[in-house]
Amino acid sequence: MAHRIFTDSDQITWLVLAVYPNVDERRSERDRRTCETPVTVEKRVGQRRASVRRGMERGWLVFKTDNGRRRLAPIVEGWDSCSDEDLDRLCRRAVPARRLSDPQLTPGSGETNAAAG
Repeated sequence: MAHRIFTDSDQITWLVLAVYPNVDERRSERDRRTCETPVTVEKRVGQRRASVRRGMERGWLVFKTDNGRRRLAPIVEGWDSCSDEDLDRLCRRAVPARRLSDPQLTPGSGETNAAAG
């Protein structure tokens, strides 16, 4: 997994990495149980499958620091070789991410905690 460490204009150090959801995580937000097509028996017994938010199906960048994380989708081509100034601009465009355990997260808000970000 490609990653970078950079320091932004506020002197905060960030770890940046690309997250590519695997096939099991690319499930759309549509509930397959409402489809007309019959569903075969589930083969993944005991495994949790996370839904990926719309617009993030092809992956996202995670910006991590000690005080939190942000996500930016889709992955910007060439992000791993751009300047620290460009990474700073991308980081400022990224959306703050909350964990499911975050008390401010309300049920039904559509947030997920898939993979690494």
